[in-house]
Amino acid sequence: MKFKGKFYKLNADFSIEHAEAHHEGQASENNRRFEWEDELVLKNDISKVEVIEKTTYELRGERNGEQFQEKINDMLIFNLIGVDTSITQMACSHEIVEKYELIEDEININLKVYFREMEPLSNPIPGVYIALQKFPKSLIQ
Repeated sequence: MKFKGKFYKLNADFSIEHAEAHHEGQASENNRRFEWEDELVLKNDISKVEVIEKTTYELRGERNGEQFQEKINDMLIFNLIGVDTSITQMACSHEIVEKYELIEDEININLKVYFREMEPLSNPIPGVYIALQKFPKSLIQ
């Protein structure tokens, strides 16, 4: 199955009353429902998505030519399991997630994650969203 992940940062200034009164309940140019949207599409086929709540995520990478590995607690992890048994992870801090939807049919798997409007977050790598208060201090300059 093909996988598409969409991430939405809710807009604190969105007015449902204005949308209903002037735009048939829809967002408009001056009354946006989302501050931003992010979309990720995987090239490989996915057989299933495993959701793990309130777990630890290991952020790994390289900084200034040196490898690092930082554990981040209280994360919501989506393990995207490929038909070749490969695993791609997407992860979000629990406190920034308003809700998520996982929609599957015979051809597609779609993940939609909505982030709370008042929770600041960081997006250090595609598909990983970490609450600012949980971001590893060792990685902040």
